[in-house]
Amino acid sequence: MSTINERRYVRVKCLTPASFEYRGNSYEGTIRDVSLCGTFVLSPLPVEMDEKVKIETKLPECEPVTLRGRIVRIVLPNRITQDPVTDTQAGFGVDFGAVPLATREAIDGYVRLMFRTFRKLQFELSRADVSQDAIQELLHQTYLPKRSYSVDALKDLVAAELKGFRLRPV
Repeated sequence: MSTINERRYVRVKCLTPASFEYRGNSYEGTIRDVSLCGTFVLSPLPVEMDEKVKIETKLPECEPVTLRGRIVRIVLPNRITQDPVTDTQAGFGVDFGAVPLATREAIDGYVRLMFRTFRKLQFELSRADVSQDAIQELLHQTYLPKRSYSVDALKDLVAAELKGFRLRPV
C-alpha cells in the first residue's frame, strides 16, 4: 500500500459545521475534510450524483467561505460509533470546479495552518523535555478529538497525519 496521497491537492480534515443548499432547501452538516478541489460533507440527507450544492462554512482561522460544486460521491453509513474522525458516516463528496481566488486562499491558508501545526507538534514531541502545555495548546488548534494521548500514541498520530500532506510525484 502506498503512503503517498494520490490526490492532486492535499485534503485536510476539519470537522467544521456547515450549512448547505440542495435542490432549493437548506440543511445542516459538517465538513469532514477539504481541499482546493473538493470537500466531503457529513450528512444523513439522501442526495443524488451530479446534483449542484452550495455550502457555507467557516474554516478555522479563516473568514466564512461559500463553496459551490456538484456531488461526485455518496457514502452510506456502515458503522456508527462516537468517533467522528474514524467513522464511516453518511455524507457526500463535492467537486468544486472553478473556485474564486478568495476561497482558494482561505482553503490554502487552512491547509498550510494544519501542516505547520502538525510539524510544530512533531517538533515538540521529539524534544527530550516534552512540554505538555505546548502540546495541549497545539492540539487545541487541530481537528483531533480533545482527549488525553500518551506521548508515543501522539507521535504515531502526528506522523500519520503528516503523511497525508504528501502528494503523488508529478
